[in-house]
Amino acid sequence: ASLKGLVTSMMTPAEEVRRRHRTEGWNALMLPEQQWSVLDRIRSPEKYDWLDDQEKTEDLDRERKGLKPLKRKLPRAVRAMQGYARGELERVASVTFDKLTRQERGIWKLMKRFHNDPQLLVDRTKLGPEGFDPERAPRVRFKHPKSWTKEEREWASLDKILNPELWRGLKLRQQETSDDHETAEMAASYLRPADEVADAEGPPPSSVPMPKNPFSKGGLGSMFGGVVKAALSHSVEDAAALATEGGGDWICDLDRDQIMEVWAAKHPQASWDAAKCKAHVLLTRYN
Repeated sequence: ASLKGLVTSMMTPAEEVRRRHRTEGWNALMLPEQQWSVLDRIRSPEKYDWLDDQEKTEDLDRERKGLKPLKRKLPRAVRAMQGYARGELERVASVTFDKLTRQERGIWKLMKRFHNDPQLLVDRTKLGPEGFDPERAPRVRFKHPKSWTKEEREWASLDKILNPELWRGLKLRQQETSDDHETAEMAASYLRPADEVADAEGPPPSSVPMPKNPFSKGGLGSMFGGVVKAALSHSVEDAAALATEGGGDWICDLDRDQIMEVWAAKHPQASWDAAKCKAHVLLTRYN
């Protein structure tokens, strides 16, 4: 029963991209998501009845105004996906990787990445005592930041310090492959550090006092070390709640050496402050 509930509460990568395509529009998707969406429309046209209706409505409106039907031109990096037939895609999805051509392997990877199998999500929660999934971190890095959960945003703020070269690579690849889809400035904004996002939103009004965090640096080691250590041993969620009692997103302010020190520790340390406890929680789940 618990597994069944888990399945219904988790959205597959395919469902997530379809949802954002419908609710936020084509330009809200990153390049790999756009490429997969074109393939998915070929494989599962019934999922895109809403888009067919939308395009027909647009064409009728133009016709009433005496205008020609709209020519819908896809970005150059996406256009090649239109050349596949449904039978070809089904064959690529069903055979083993070693039997595919180089071009077909790229298609195969896209379809596996944006799969529609809820059972895979359940299986990944059973990979270890902490539910560790080695693919969790790469999946978050490649997700559109708009679809990140609160925890994923917090982890990204840490991972950008721990693995800056990976985030620079993602940023450059997005700029290179989306020249006719979006500007480099737009692509860069997707991967800007979490503290820049917080700054852009602005500080709270001066009339609203900031909540005092009893777990601020300095006092946690001596006063609450035992409590936090026990919480970390008992529940990752409980420990995360202790470290972010303010309720907003946690933004990592540790340097790389401090993060590596926390990562190397087998167990939480009573002397750790709130930031290190939070880092431990996230590293346990993602790294």
